[in-house]
Amino acid sequence: MDNIFKKEIVRFGKLLYERNLNAAYGGNLSIRNGDRIYITPSGLNKAFLEEEDILVTDLDGNILEKPSKSLKPSSESKMHYAIYKLRNNVNAIIHSHPPYCVALSIAHQSLNHLLPETTIILGKVNFVPYVTPGGWELGNAVANSLKEGDACIMGNHGATTVGKDLFGAFNKLELLESTAKSFIFAKLIGNVRELPEDDKMAFLKMYNNLS
Repeated sequence: MDNIFKKEIVRFGKLLYERNLNAAYGGNLSIRNGDRIYITPSGLNKAFLEEEDILVTDLDGNILEKPSKSLKPSSESKMHYAIYKLRNNVNAIIHSHPPYCVALSIAHQSLNHLLPETTIILGKVNFVPYVTPGGWELGNAVANSLKEGDACIMGNHGATTVGKDLFGAFNKLELLESTAKSFIFAKLIGNVRELPEDDKMAFLKMYNNLS
């Protein structure tokens, strides 16, 4: 059973790279199965991971399975644990650095209620002000931002999406990046207008029914 989850993480690590949703040493992925967390290691390019590189921990960061190499869990593992502890319906997390989302993170802008699909699938996309990476402060800030939606923009950092499985989290990240790209182009053209209030509330209700 362990190999199934490790294979999924390796597969999506490559896919993130191929779709220009992550690069170099950045980003991290995890899957929850019961009390076991399968998570990417720190310091490796996620496009070139192997199954034996994936670590298995508990929700407090204790290593349950040591990889064959001398590897440590992702530097953002605390963020993953904080999200899992807060969201019982989340079993997969992707944090990465998609270029258009990163542009918004540097400009300190978010992506609320611009498109029907984005609102229905992602809910409210909160902006998390910059917090020094790697600690519980950032982990808790991101987790709390995901109480109202399945995606967030992290100030001067990147983006995080969650799902019931890794495929769901990946789809949400791809949708988030596509919306970010459209938003940036729209800003270049002229004014950006959100959805009408009645539609926004209706689409948020649909998100709550789906989540």
